Amino acid sequence: MNGALLSPQPAERTDDYSRVVALVVDENAAARMAMKSMLQQIGVSQVQQANDPIRAIRLMEMESFGLVLCEARFGSQMDGCQVLEYVRTRRLLAPSAAFVLVSGDADRTLVFAVREWQPDGFVLKPLTAAALAPRIEQALRTRRVRAPLYEAAERNDSEAVLVQARRIAKELGGPSLELLRWQAQALIDLGRPWQAREVCEQAHGFKRDLPWAEVVLAHCERAEGKVDAACDRLRATIRDHPFMGGAYDLLIEVLQEQGETGAALDVARSALEQLATSQRMRTLGEIAYAHGELETAEECYTDLIRKTSTSLTRSPLDVGMLGQVFVTQGDADKALRLVSSVQGNNDAPGQALAASVQAQAHSAKGDAVAAEAAARKAIELAGMATPSESVSMLVAQGAFTAGLRDEGEALVDRAMRTRKRPGAPGALARKVLADAGLSIEAYAEAAAPAVGAAPTPSAPSAPTAEGTAASDVSQALDCLHHARFDEARSHVDRARACLPSNPMVLMATVQVYLLRMRALGYDDEAARLVRRCLAEIDRQVPGEDRVFRFSGD
Repeated sequence: MNGALLSPQPAERTDDYSRVVALVVDENAAARMAMKSMLQQIGVSQVQQANDPIRAIRLMEMESFGLVLCEARFGSQMDGCQVLEYVRTRRLLAPSAAFVLVSGDADRTLVFAVREWQPDGFVLKPLTAAALAPRIEQALRTRRVRAPLYEAAERNDSEAVLVQARRIAKELGGPSLELLRWQAQALIDLGRPWQAREVCEQAHGFKRDLPWAEVVLAHCERAEGKVDAACDRLRATIRDHPFMGGAYDLLIEVLQEQGETGAALDVARSALEQLATSQRMRTLGEIAYAHGELETAEECYTDLIRKTSTSLTRSPLDVGMLGQVFVTQGDADKALRLVSSVQGNNDAPGQALAASVQAQAHSAKGDAVAAEAAARKAIELAGMATPSESVSMLVAQGAFTAGLRDEGEALVDRAMRTRKRPGAPGALARKVLADAGLSIEAYAEAAAPAVGAAPTPSAPSAPTAEGTAASDVSQALDCLHHARFDEARSHVDRARACLPSNPMVLMATVQVYLLRMRALGYDDEAARLVRRCLAEIDRQVPGEDRVFRFSGD
């Protein structure tokens, strides 16, 4: 057997880490100093410190770090897993940067829960330089080699992921099992299950017990129409590897598509028992709501809001979902009081869901005018972002409740035709469709995947100006986090070409151009553009008084 296939590693360290800027996060000052000293021993001389998770995140938002060494458990606020989740979802670290967790215990539940957010290492205390150094070196080396692959994954560019994984394998003299896993998942995402199966067979030639390969093969069987075989494989994988999150996720998805919501709910409960993460609790809450187990849904979202109240991972969508539960339970006043806290939040999907809950609550109270106004606001907010299928469907439910039938059906149609994966509607979508008297079978047929052969690509629907602009604004802000100012400028320029007077686009333009000048120096043309954007924003404020006036170039 080729040993390089399992974990290719250079024989000796020749890396220069003098340019790596590290961040050590731990409540204990002595522990921070010890880790700083160990990092300096391997050549990482630039080391900053943070004594709590919030401070660490603020530093990552302002500066570029090549390595983060973070305690897994804290006495309050966020834990290390939540920090890692926030860093990954907000893309606060460059693709070449490594995030390593440190813990005083080897609790399997913690280790496997954290693994879902892809840490670059997990090190146990008490730390020694002899134990820490090789782990840090391996994490930095791996990140550096695979940076283009991780960057492609962040862009959701599966074709580029496949190309990069193959390129890296070739340069290393053969694929590692991890690179084969990346290839197989990319092929599934690209709708090429027959090739994904070949990659799994290649991986099984070197190691038989590969739970990720079993999940990929279940994807293949699902695509081939062998749903029962896929479910059997996933249940066996969960039995043998109870911490394999991907097996739970796919089984829940398949069961929902088959209309087996009760069975999906049971799997979601089992997943939460093994992997107690916020995302698992959200999954359980959503399915419980769709299945009519409103008490379970209420418990999930109430617990989520409580646990994340002091954390940056708190989500207005959790508040909106709890409001949705209340309004479904018939407590319109309680729902209105709850979702009022979401107003003013800059999260468009969260605001859209809150407005939809308001529409349903006003309708229940007999205020048709307020219900329609809230429903139209929800529809507008949903159009400014790319909400999840669940949010889109609940916004549609608000539209139906307010009497906006055509608008609701348009939302449903868009949500079903732009799903991340083809297939029949999930449990929540089925509930909304059934409540609205729409044909679940019709949408299932429209979204059904091709079986047994290479899929025929369909022409994508033309993107709306709002969707294009929102995507560019989001990418611009991501680029700012990584100090890629010229890329950020290109994105906001495109967004402004689509929606030249949109307040969201104008504010993003101001932010990008100001920060670019701060980093690269003053620019007359950029300054004039900033003033024009501010003047246009000011012009849109109701009333005659103006804060900012601009007469032209």
